Amino acid sequence: MNYFALIVVIAAAAWVAGIGCGTLAAWWGWRGTRRRFVASVILAGSALGLACLGLVSRIAYSQTVNGRGWSLDSRWFFLALLASGVAALAIVLWRRFNPRSLTAPPTLAPTASR
Repeated sequence: MNYFALIVVIAAAAWVAGIGCGTLAAWWGWRGTRRRFVASVILAGSALGLACLGLVSRIAYSQTVNGRGWSLDSRWFFLALLASGVAALAIVLWRRFNPRSLTAPPTLAPTASR
């Protein structure tokens, strides 16, 4: 395996791990209890950290084959990861500090049969 392929595999693994962190953080923030708040913030921060790392260490490659040029730029993938991390952190913080989200949903009381 050459050096470029190794870099692409590492970047893809970091991207998949970041998307997983962002998704799990958003899920725990939306559906989880208060005990998962810290874990959700850590996962959302991990997604943001991986996104920043991917944006700073940009992988760009271009080649011309049979007169047609194509290029690969990793920034677009990590911009999506950045959006995922920001959205997950926003969901977690909104659910934690929004007073309306602290109340339990209304339940229907059972009616007495006559």
